[in-house]
Amino acid sequence: METPAVVAAIRLLMLTGCRLGEIRTLRWENVDLDAAELRWRDAKSGAKMIPLNGQALEVLANAVRIEGNPYVIVGAGEGAHLTDLRKPWRRVREAAGLEDVRIHDLRQPLALAGTIRGVPQPDRACSPWSGIR
Repeated sequence: METPAVVAAIRLLMLTGCRLGEIRTLRWENVDLDAAELRWRDAKSGAKMIPLNGQALEVLANAVRIEGNPYVIVGAGEGAHLTDLRKPWRRVREAAGLEDVRIHDLRQPLALAGTIRGVPQPDRACSPWSGIR
């Protein structure tokens, strides 16, 4: 059985199209539940905003918050974020019979959804959920 932080991380990866590092190091200061979005001033590709759908909002609303820890996906150490999802992802993959699915592959269905909905390429790379709530 995986920890609540691992489950939340995998769900957010599937629901947002964010990069693994963005989710692992996501801070509560980057989360705006009222506006239903994630915001970074300086992400890998510059300033970035990710709209959140209802399922992602639910994951964030139910995430365990630890006093003094600024991270959404909490790690084992005090004030730390989860540092590795490789072993948990391997267990999840094996249990689901998805041996060939990489954690990065979780981003692909969202890119496809953006393509189908006609989201322009630059927005799709940043957020395939643009306009979807």
